[in-house]
Amino acid sequence: MCKKLHTLNLSHNKIKVIGGLEELVSLENLNISSNFVEADGLNGLLDCPSLTNVDISENLIEKKE
Repeated sequence: MCKKLHTLNLSHNKIKVIGGLEELVSLENLNISSNFVEADGLNGLLDCPSLTNVDISENLIEKKE
């Protein structure tokens, strides 16, 4: 795994669940825009406390009213 990775762009991929980020201890920027992620598929983000910037736009996340 790339432990020194600072930026990861996974946009436009058909991803449904985010996970396996716990080894990316230096990851600060994550782009997962334009995928198929739903709100409950974001739990894997909690495994990466170094994240400061996350783009989750254009996914299947519904706004609560």
